[in-house]
This record gives sequence, structure tokens and C-alpha cells, in this order.
Amino acid sequence: MTTHPVPDAAALDALLRRGHEALRQGRHARAIGAYEEAKRTFGELADVVDFSLDLARRRAARDSPAQPVAPGVHRRYGAAAAAAGLLDAKQLPADAEPDSPSADRPSAEGPLVSVIMPIEHVPEGLGHGPRAVVGEAVRSVLDQTCPDWELLVCDASDAEDVAEVVHLHPDRRLAHHRLPGAAGATARNHGIARAAGPILAFLAPEDVWHPRHLEEVVRVHRAGPHPVVRSGQWEAALDGEDLVAASVTPEPRAEAALSTVSLHRAALDEVGVFDPRLDGAQDRELLARCARHWTPVQLDAPLVLRRRPAAGDAVGPAPEGGPAVDAAVDAAAAPSVDAAIDTALRPRALDDWRPVTDPARTIAIKIAAPSRETAWEWGDFHFARHLADALERLGWRCAVHCLDRWYTHDADINLVLRGRVRFDPDRSRAARNLLWSISHPDRLVGREELDAYDHVFVASSPFAAELDQLTDAPVSVLHQATDPEVFADPEQPAELPEPVAFIGNSRGVRRRLVSWAVEADVDLAVWGTRWERFLPERMVHGDHVPNDELAAHYAGAAIVLNDHWETMAAHGYLSNRLFDASAAGAFVVSDPAAGIEETFGEDIPVVDSPQALRRTVDWYLQHPEERRARAERARERVLARHTFDHRAWELTLVLRRLAAAQAAGSAQSAGSAQSAERRSSRRTAFAAR
Repeated sequence: MTTHPVPDAAALDALLRRGHEALRQGRHARAIGAYEEAKRTFGELADVVDFSLDLARRRAARDSPAQPVAPGVHRRYGAAAAAAGLLDAKQLPADAEPDSPSADRPSAEGPLVSVIMPIEHVPEGLGHGPRAVVGEAVRSVLDQTCPDWELLVCDASDAEDVAEVVHLHPDRRLAHHRLPGAAGATARNHGIARAAGPILAFLAPEDVWHPRHLEEVVRVHRAGPHPVVRSGQWEAALDGEDLVAASVTPEPRAEAALSTVSLHRAALDEVGVFDPRLDGAQDRELLARCARHWTPVQLDAPLVLRRRPAAGDAVGPAPEGGPAVDAAVDAAAAPSVDAAIDTALRPRALDDWRPVTDPARTIAIKIAAPSRETAWEWGDFHFARHLADALERLGWRCAVHCLDRWYTHDADINLVLRGRVRFDPDRSRAARNLLWSISHPDRLVGREELDAYDHVFVASSPFAAELDQLTDAPVSVLHQATDPEVFADPEQPAELPEPVAFIGNSRGVRRRLVSWAVEADVDLAVWGTRWERFLPERMVHGDHVPNDELAAHYAGAAIVLNDHWETMAAHGYLSNRLFDASAAGAFVVSDPAAGIEETFGEDIPVVDSPQALRRTVDWYLQHPEERRARAERARERVLARHTFDHRAWELTLVLRRLAAAQAAGSAQSAGSAQSAERRSSRRTAFAAR
């Protein structure tokens, strides 16, 4: 009899992630190898591994061609909605076809949206057979105009129909997880644990999404960050293709349909996941917990079709909450689940969101600029001001302290933007201390410095993993960012004298990419100080570009060059210029740095020699359409994940966890809270990537 070792959760998760990522990339042999290794090592989990292995083998053999499983879902959605008089009123296209075809690709750094479809039983009585009903739900995800998603079908039904429907679509963004006998909360939590996207959306198998559902959801999340977003919905009783009855769900409504809700992963880090102890009301109880902290954005358009059997009412009553649900909700915050859900579904304006923070608390952002008089010359100063603006939008008070004020002004919270110079926190005070390493990783002292902080953020995924082994402080990834109000959508691009631009000081050295441009005889326009000894006079067009004019310069160039300090490139610290210039719509060419491809895919070309730079510049100057397409994709990635509003939101979550740990009182409680925070921080860091 073969015995297997006790499962190591991290090792198993790493193997499954390796297999799932390879499967998404179409690298079937590598996926099969990872799944086979997982099966050999953890045989008692063969059910889940076997199904993934079978899926990889099926796709490798391509023995299941894609074919429609039911009448076109958009014709069905559009015809029913038009008959109900909904589409014209909400200004949605009557034919409900996608604006553009979905590309069969995840983004370079993982999907933006993870769609979780829990199936406890196969729906019946909806005008088609169970197989076709599930197929329509899957098809409505495949036909989304936003292609940056993954679909995790968490199947607790033990029905072969579900597996066959998923296998009919050889799309590497789909994954089927067999979970026979699992409860609904367990199936949803299984999907959450394996989701790679920062935005989580849920779809019941009896519901159907409008093709623009994810597009609109992503637009709102991008405008935030907004922890909870809810789409409009309508309910219809269908008999085959015929509409029997339809109704827009009243608003607000105690019944919260999870198919209409999307959550930022960080929200679940804050409130927890579905409670498997509850019977039949886990969705509403989770939203009640969310309601304690946030009022979600409410989209007016009915982007979710909730299908009901023709024999039933178009709109049914809200399910009973029950004492177990009511007891799970803090009575002081919400006396009942219905009241909490009513609050949670109250519509609001996009700019009216505030997390629960104490506005009297002050954050001192410490930067290495010597003084206020010279701070404007330092990129860290502008970085700090953009970050302070975002934090203040969330209710904090912020001050930026240059080096000469580091130890002369007290604050409740110190946030150190670690670059050249070390800050020594005063541990005798009750202030909380955060370190964000954004540059010069070679200057970090090590354990002695890191252990003085309550939390360490690192603008590099690989280096964060290294530092995590050196300190007892929680460590998480927090990349640099941009301010869309400054860099996105410049009103008028600048008229530059040359098609290729570089903006940055020489630092008294021959910066690598600029030197390559000179050697390769690239027509280059440079702005910055101390370039005279390194460049021909014709290339230097100014010693400074004001921060509020940078976006126009980036947008006015055909190509923007970006380089890194050698130590930053080696440790995976991405230059802030990558985020700012991309947000402005610039096409960027960079020198090599660990992590560029994971963050930007192929949309920021990397060159490693003067010859490669010359070839790349020539090719893209001759192909402006391709250049603009890549620039737009890079811009979308930055605005979706890498703004200062996103960073302020992540910092706020950590500060709230630290406050909760401090309030716990005893050393044992504080230690448990710190351990929980370390785990939550890592989940938040993974979501941010």
C-alpha cells in the first residue's frame, strides 16, 4: 500500500498554481507535469488533481472542439430584455452583442477579474436542459467585452454534465474544480483561495451576464478603488425563447443576488470569507459584514439576468435570514441582516466613498530630500505628495517631512519612503512605523533596520520574498504608482524636437540607456541636469521639466526611454517612470529589470544593447499603429492596478489591522493578530500583483 506524506499546503498550492498558470498559457506539457507531480506527492487529494490533469490532457489532445451548447445567449438576453422594455430605458444596445471580441488571453501579470461560479446542483426548469443552462452561463462569461478574466467553476454537484460543458470550451481561462458534496460556502471559498485576480466576481449557474457586465464593473473599480460594486439586475421567467414575465428588481432590496456583486480581494482580507456554518444565507451574511465598512457603488444598468422557471413569479420574496444569520451580524452595527443589506445596497456617488478611519490620525511621510527648499528637484517629493493626496481622499491627515524635519516633528504614524537614507523609529513612543522600500535596495541595513518597523512594504516581488526571510516584521509587495489626475489624459501633448525622449538627471554618471542611444545615433531629446559632459549639445533641451508638465512631454514623444539603477534592476524595483509615462499614454522602451514582463507583458519592449535599441526604435517609428496599441494596453494596466489611490487603500487596510492588533491588549492577542496580519498582507500583496 502506497503512503503519502501529510500535505504541505504551501507546496501543494505552488504545484497547482504552476499547473494552472501553464494551462492558461497553453503550455500543456508543463501543466501535465505539475499535476502529475502533485498527484504523486499528495495522492489523498487525487480528486482535484485528477480533474485538472484530465483537463490538461484533453486540451493537449484537442479532442473536444469548441461548439455552442445552447441558442445564442446574447440573442436570448437581448430579445427578452427588449420585450421587457429595459434596454432602451437603460441605453444598452438592443442586440446586446460584444463591442469587441474577447481575446483568449489572461493579462501578463495574471487576470484582472476572477469569476467564481459555485454549482451545488444543476438548475432545472429554465426553458432548456440543465446542460444548456450551465453552458449559457459559461458562454456569457466567454463573450464579455473585457477579456482579462479567469473563470473558476467550483462544482459540488457531482454531475458529469457540468464537466462536459466546461470541456466544450478549450479556453485557457477556464478551470473546473470538482468538489463533490461540498456546501455552497465551501465551494465559493475554494474558488477564492485559488483566484489570481484582485477583483472577485460571482456568477450563479442559473444567471446570465450582459456582455458589458465586467467592462462596467472594471471601470468602476478602476475609478476607486471601490471595495464593493453592485450591478443592476432584472428577473425573467422564460419558456424556451419566450419571455413570460420580467421585472427590474426594486432598489434597495433585502435580497442580495451575488451574481450582481464584485469585491476587491482586499475587502475579503478585511471581513473574511463565506461562513460554512450557516445554512443557505452565506451570501447575505457576507454582504452584511461588508456593510459595516463600506457602501458599495450601485450601477443603474440591468447587467445581470436572473432566470426563473416559467411557472414561478418573475420576482420572488427575499430568503429568510434566520437566527443564525442575525446572530452573526453585530447588533450594534446592524440589528438584522435585512437592515444591513438594505444599507449595503444603498446607491451612492462614485466620489462619496470613505473607509472607516479616524481623520484625526496623522501620517508623516518621510523622504530623503534634504529640505523643502530643494525638495522639488527630488522625485521622492512628488511621489510623496501624490501619495498624501490619495491618503487624504481616504480621510487621513498627511505631512511630508524632508530629512531636516525627520526627528523634530512627532506623528501618530510614520511612513518612511526608504531610498538613500535610513530612518530610526523611536520605539519608546506609541507611534506606528511603516517602511516602504521604493529604491536603493543596497542601502537597506538588514534585520536590525527592518525589525524596528510594524510593517515593511517592498516595491519588488522577488526582493520582498528575500526580505521576508530576514525580519519578523510582516513584509508585502507594494509597487510604485502614478497619479491619474496628473498623468492620465494630458490636455495637449508637447511638441518635442525629436521623436525619442528621455527625462531625468544624469546623476553625474553615464546612464546606460542614454549612452546606448548616443552610440546607436538615435535622434534623442533629453531634459535634465549635468548632461553637458556626456551628451552632444544638440541633444540637451532643458535642465528641468515641471512635474505638472511631465505628462504632456511623455504624451508628445513617439518613444519614451526608461532606465534603472543597476541595483534596482537586479532586485526587481521598477522605475516610477514606467507607471507615469504609461498612464500618460506614452510608448516606453526600457533597459532590462526583473519584473517588467510580469507587470507589463510585451507592451514595454526591453533592450539590452545599443544595437537592440536602434532596431527597436526604428521598427516602432515605422509602425505607429502597433506602437499606439501597446501604449494603450500598458496604460490600461497601470490605471487598473497601479494608481496612488490603490496604494492608499492597501496602506489603510494594513494600518487598520495594526490598530486592531494594538487594541487587542495582551501579548498573546497581539502576537496572534500579527500572525494573521502577515497572512493577510501576503494575500493583499498577491492581489496587487
